Amino acid sequence: MIRKAFILFLSGIVFHTALFAQEEDEDCTINDKKVQKILEKIKSEKMAGPEHLMDRYTLMADAKKILPDNGALMYEMARMVMDHADQMYDQPGNTNKALAKYGKAAEIFIQVTEMCPSYSPMAYYSVGYVYYIQDKKKEAQVWFDKFLNYEKRFPKEDRDKYPPNYKKLKSTVEEILPSLQSKEMLLSDKKPFNPKKVVNVSTPTSEYLPMLSPDNELIFYTRKVNKNTAAAVRSNITEQFTVSQRPDWNSLFDNGNGLTAPFNTGDFDNYGGVTLSVDNKEMIICACKKTGGMDNFSGGEEYLNCDLFSTTYMRTGQGGNDYVWTELKNLGPGINGKNSWEAQPSLSADGNTLYFAKLGQYTFKEDIYYSERQPDGTWGMAKPMTELNTKGRDKAPFLHQDSQTLYFASDTGPECEECRLGVGGLDIFYSRLQDDGTWSTPVNIGYPINSEQDEVGLFVSTDGYHAYFSSTDQMGQHDIYRFELYPEARPQKVALIKGELKDDNGKPVENATIEIAYSKNDEVQEIKVNGNDGKYAAIVNLKDDSDVMVTVKKKDHAFDSKIIAKEEIK
Repeated sequence: MIRKAFILFLSGIVFHTALFAQEEDEDCTINDKKVQKILEKIKSEKMAGPEHLMDRYTLMADAKKILPDNGALMYEMARMVMDHADQMYDQPGNTNKALAKYGKAAEIFIQVTEMCPSYSPMAYYSVGYVYYIQDKKKEAQVWFDKFLNYEKRFPKEDRDKYPPNYKKLKSTVEEILPSLQSKEMLLSDKKPFNPKKVVNVSTPTSEYLPMLSPDNELIFYTRKVNKNTAAAVRSNITEQFTVSQRPDWNSLFDNGNGLTAPFNTGDFDNYGGVTLSVDNKEMIICACKKTGGMDNFSGGEEYLNCDLFSTTYMRTGQGGNDYVWTELKNLGPGINGKNSWEAQPSLSADGNTLYFAKLGQYTFKEDIYYSERQPDGTWGMAKPMTELNTKGRDKAPFLHQDSQTLYFASDTGPECEECRLGVGGLDIFYSRLQDDGTWSTPVNIGYPINSEQDEVGLFVSTDGYHAYFSSTDQMGQHDIYRFELYPEARPQKVALIKGELKDDNGKPVENATIEIAYSKNDEVQEIKVNGNDGKYAAIVNLKDDSDVMVTVKKKDHAFDSKIIAKEEIK
């Protein structure tokens, strides 16, 4: 029954074959003309049908005598055994024999992946498929994961290695993966995890709610500080919105400084997360005030009313390093509600979509929402992410700069019957934006990154190699940690390029745009240059391994284009 359900959903499967592809390894391609002719004969219409099954096996044995240890030929043999198993399965009384034959096909496919790991994603899929129909869930999950990660593992392989129905197969596998998992499997599939405190940022006082700037040179967080005077008797611990800087990605952050107005002025009781635009000039921040309650939301009790605000890093015109953050501006009714809680913002790389967590007046649980920037610069009415939200808590969204990978926290506790499978409490999951505009089935980032306690948020460096989070020790001390993120959970490869445009007089170029074009496709990005200081920043997609052409454009002006080789931006 399990096989039939799978077959019906995946009807019309097409296997890839690359008999004459040029591979660096001779054992991963078929260049022998005799073997090529044998395979052509095996696949001919004349040899089709069950009555010629033994003839096909005889011909395959002849080919194997010529190329006894050839991965590409073994792939063809595994396909033939797989077809034989399909025929047997549909015959009454042959189910057990068919399952054994499927097992033989899987053994051969596994040998192919060991000899020629990049030969075809279908080798990995086929092993997962066999384990799936054998109801071996753990093994099926392992091989389906390998199938899903083929693109990331072998990004330079030709697209002709993918079958025409690859996207459909990938989507289907993503849908069934959650049904293969169990808590025991999550705990046994231990992920690499060696967190270390972020030097200078983590101190003997508490630090939490961190966020890294897109250029990864700034880290914002909340730090508890003692604003006591020498004459005071008791300590006066308060929360301070703080930033640490570093000159480049390979250096340590400094000890951090509290931000000046409009932050830390006493107008708000605390801050609940921050996100920055790619050029570090626009900040969206959650700011909270204690509100006393004669409303339905609080039930008459005092609570923190949190809204999202924006501020812009601008020059005052006084000369020198005269940048300041403008006054906080409420993002408006499209996002903030009168009796709701909005926090944990995350801005897309193009600056046009904002993701955040929202606690409604009547739901009393967090959900993830998004809002799109309107042509006039305001934010449209926020909408819930129905594909990702569950009946439990869903919060702390972080959209990576690749604009395709979303990390978030979701309920997995036993008290939530219709929540996701997890290790316990709030777990970190990730989902990827697909070509059709939908989000893939969320994947648990795994144990021990997720524990039986609540994991309340995680963000990832622009290069995708490191993840950051805040954690509490047994003494209640909060610190900020980072760890190397294992490859399967990393976002798509991107890089950030930034620069500054000035005219011959050293003044910022106004009303200019930067055009970014890729050598391997027709994609073109346009980025506006900040007329305030002539600076620009943009995210470059490295997925297609393209060179990038950067062109400055301004009406009635001519600029040279610059080609950035792919090696320069990795």
